Amino acid sequence: MKKFRLTQKKRIEWLFAGSLLLIPIIHFCVFNLYVNLNAVLLSFKTYKSDIDSYVWNFGDFFINYKDMFKAFTKEGSGLLLSCRNSLIFTILNNFFLLPLSVILTYFLHKKMPCTLFFRVIFQLPSIISVVVLVMVFRFMFDSTIGFVNPFLKWIGLEKIIPKEGWLGTEKTAWILMITYCVWVGFGGNVLLLSGAMARVPNELIEAAKIDGIGFWSELWHIEVPLIGGTISTMLLLSVQVFFSYFLPVQLLTNGGPDGATQTLAMYSIRFIKGGGSDLTQSATLGMIITIIGTPLIIGFKKLFDKVFPTYEF
Repeated sequence: MKKFRLTQKKRIEWLFAGSLLLIPIIHFCVFNLYVNLNAVLLSFKTYKSDIDSYVWNFGDFFINYKDMFKAFTKEGSGLLLSCRNSLIFTILNNFFLLPLSVILTYFLHKKMPCTLFFRVIFQLPSIISVVVLVMVFRFMFDSTIGFVNPFLKWIGLEKIIPKEGWLGTEKTAWILMITYCVWVGFGGNVLLLSGAMARVPNELIEAAKIDGIGFWSELWHIEVPLIGGTISTMLLLSVQVFFSYFLPVQLLTNGGPDGATQTLAMYSIRFIKGGGSDLTQSATLGMIITIIGTPLIIGFKKLFDKVFPTYEF
């Protein structure tokens, strides 16, 4: 039987390929596998400040999960409020922003007047850093350097300017958050939907027009079904907002006032107070989110794929 031998050239090629694969493997093991495994273990431990270390909860293995359940059911709970806020952002994305984005993209796709101008306006937020975008938006409503308050006074609407500032009350803070989400949400949605609608065959549209299809009928009976795969993906990403929406709220309102705009992700992160602080509650909440969120995401994916099937064209 003839032995298989690698030539010097093949050895170099295999060594080069292995070295390229080594970096992502190490990255996965350290930043994914180790971090997530450590979070699982932390949810079954208790932090001891006197020894600055974590010890196993052998007396009551699930005490962290019980404490988290008590925090959820407690009246006036910050966790319950955070879940409510996250749900509001999820509903806003799925039932308001996405349908309007489909209609808006359809108008742009049909070359309405000033289409190029509106494309730039709506897609600008999606190409600028989130940090920069939020800070600019916040400065607009600042009482000292912002232009919103002077503009409202100029047009005679100074009465609607809140005395406590736009971030001083729960109502006005929510107005700012909703306004920001609507403004920014259109950008990414229009970008994705424009690409999907551009792939719809023109021959199909022309054939439908010969049969006498109307403007809105074309949208609901041709465009929407044929971009169903993209809509399904966007709906799935919007569901994940419930578990992961954090940075815009952190930068704009910092969860205030008094935690009124705090989301579930912010609630989890605020358990971390730096240094050698107790990370067990954050790890426990992360485990609960994973246990609940994983089957939910899988279930929603199957539902969305069934409602909006993907067509090859």
